This record gives sequence, C-alpha cells and structure tokens, in this order.
Amino acid sequence: VEDIAVSPFTLVFEHAGLLSAATVMNAVILTSVLSAGNSGMYAATRMLFNMATAGQAPAIFRRLTHGGVPLYALLATTLLACLCLFSLVYSPKAVYIWLLNFAGMTEFIVWLSVAVSHYRFRQGYVKHGHDTADLPYKAGLFPFGPAGHAFHGWQRPRVLTQITCLYIDPNGPFIDREALDGIALKPRLFFDDSGLWHVVGRLKEAALSCEASHRYGEALGVVLGHELIRVNEEPARVRVSRGGLSGWQRKAVTDFIEANLGEVLRLTDLAQLARLSPFHFARAFKQSFGVPPHRYHVGRRIARAKDLLADPSNSVTGIARELGFAETSSFSATFRRVTGASPSDFRRDRI
Repeated sequence: VEDIAVSPFTLVFEHAGLLSAATVMNAVILTSVLSAGNSGMYAATRMLFNMATAGQAPAIFRRLTHGGVPLYALLATTLLACLCLFSLVYSPKAVYIWLLNFAGMTEFIVWLSVAVSHYRFRQGYVKHGHDTADLPYKAGLFPFGPAGHAFHGWQRPRVLTQITCLYIDPNGPFIDREALDGIALKPRLFFDDSGLWHVVGRLKEAALSCEASHRYGEALGVVLGHELIRVNEEPARVRVSRGGLSGWQRKAVTDFIEANLGEVLRLTDLAQLARLSPFHFARAFKQSFGVPPHRYHVGRRIARAKDLLADPSNSVTGIARELGFAETSSFSATFRRVTGASPSDFRRDRI
C-alpha cells in the first residue's frame, strides 16, 4: 500500500481488475463524506440559531432569510469549517497550539471574573453598612494575610437552591404610598423573618396556581408591602443552628453510612469521622437528624431495601444479604417494624 489515504475497498477492487467498480466505490465514499458534512453543517447552524433565539448567542445569528435560512449562523459555521480545513492544510500542530492557548486564556478570564465579582460584592456589602462576618459563606483565605482572622471552608449543597424573585412596582397598588413616605427600603441579604416568608410562600403558591383569583393575589401583595416596611424598620435576625453537626461533619458521616449500608457500623468509627467523642457525637447527630445514629442507619437500609424490592428480579433473601442481615427472618422483622408491612407484601403493593 503506497497511500494509506486510499480506501481499502478501492484497493481491493483495483487489485481485482474491476476499475469501474473502484470508481463507483470512490463515488459512494465521496457521497457519504458530503452527506456527513452537510448534516454537520445543518446541525451546527440550527444549534447556533437556537442559542441566539434563547439569548445565549449574539442576536444576529437568529436572523432568517425570506426562505427561512439562518444566513448569518450558516456563514459563521462555514467560516469555522474553513478554519478547520485550513488547520489540516497549513499546520495541524500550530493550529492545535493556538486553540489550546485560547482555551486556557478563556478559563483564566472566567476565573478572574469570578474573583473580581466576589471582591466587588464584598465591597458593596460593607458599603451598605453590613459586616462580612455575618455572611454564611466565608471564602477560604479571603482576604489573604491579616493575622487574627478566622478562615472558614465551604460546603457543596446536597440539594439545588431554589430562588423565588418577586417584583413590586413602586407605582402599583401593592404598597401604600403614604406608608412609604420618608422610608427608604434598604437592601438586605441572609436574614430570617417567619412572617415575611409566610406571605412570600402564599404569594408564590398563588402565582403558580391557575385557580387563585386576581383579588387574592393583590391582597397578598399589599400584605407583602407592609411586611417589607416592617422588616425594614427592624434589625435583621440571622438563624443560627447550634449544638448539631456542622455541614462537613454531616456530609462525611452520611456518605460513609450510604457507602456501608451492609456493614455493622460502630459508634466510635462514626465519631472519629466527625472528630468528636462518641458521647458528643451521638448527641450532636440526634440534634442534626432527629434520630440516633443506629436508627438512622437502619432507616437508610430499609430505604435501600424498598428500592431493591421494586425490581422483581431481586429476591428477598438476596436483598437481606446485600444489606448485611444475617438471616432473612431478621430482615423481614426489621422491615415490618419500620414500614408496617413485610417485604413480600410491600413488593406486591408496589408491583
């Protein structure tokens, strides 16, 4: 073989003396390449068009011709394809280095933007009369250097944060203008007020419900306006949880329990993970989770057993062994004590 770029099918036909078949095979391969290229161009063009429509790309890419073709998106995709072809003709190694450097610089700019945003937020927070010590999130090593300052780590949340945004028109009917006369509503972060949250929760339910009346929503809006005025005149109350396990301790212990559901867990091992004595760990664990460590472990085993029972291919005996029960009878007794039904009855009701 002199040229590895030649199709193996073409080589076979040529060596067999079927020159016309080799030509046909070349045409088939060329057609396949053109079809793949056309499909890629179509997909990339429409993807860029959809991103522009969703506001995730420049608006110019959502412009269409009279025939419904996203011309600018097509031109941008074609230009990028030409650059890829140019990289093969010019110098693949050099173009790869350019792209690698470009990606590295982009990542550097992103993290620099994060740092600048963090710094500017803290400046604005202090400028509005707040103390950075009140922030629930303490960035490690920020600011770096001052002696005598406590540094704190951070915890990745186990549940995604949900945010409800409400906009109240100052000129609308929700807030009494006479009540607002001479009052400047101050921005406030990370505070707790049960009355305000109760009204916001009711307003959120009314906004999501199709059955709530417009008058009911207006009434809640008026109450929310007065609640904001009341909170504005009171000092912020920050909810502090005392006596339980910290975030990293809860995560370390729960992850260890989930990974060892079928094992016999000793209180001393769990306390060592939290860096506490067994006595203090047991008390802090119950305050954080509402149950002692052993009962929590049993509850997680039964929860796992419920998931396994949903699959008919898993036998009750096999599930008992997987979860660390010495006998099927002890597993059935524990399952019945927690759920009020035997494993077989639970499976029958689920299936």
